[in-house]
Amino acid sequence: PGGFARMPFELRQLRYAIAAADMRSFARAASAMNVKQATLSRRITDLEHSLGLKLFERTTRGAEPTISGSAFIEQARRLVTDADNLQTTVRN
Repeated sequence: PGGFARMPFELRQLRYAIAAADMRSFARAASAMNVKQATLSRRITDLEHSLGLKLFERTTRGAEPTISGSAFIEQARRLVTDADNLQTTVRN
């Protein structure tokens, strides 16, 4: 049958995870994305639950991507770039 498979995540969650990985900190990522840290943290935790995968080791010093988290983030980065490019194409 036709139709799209439901993705277990939203682009916004991917953007949050990418920012957290790049900044090695949920607090700095939240600030950069202009959202509350609790919101960013909750969205990333929801993402981890839906994937069944721990993306980050959380420490008092920040957030370090796990090995599988790093692999996921690299794929997510490509997906977000493709989505942004698609949006630009649609606008033009």
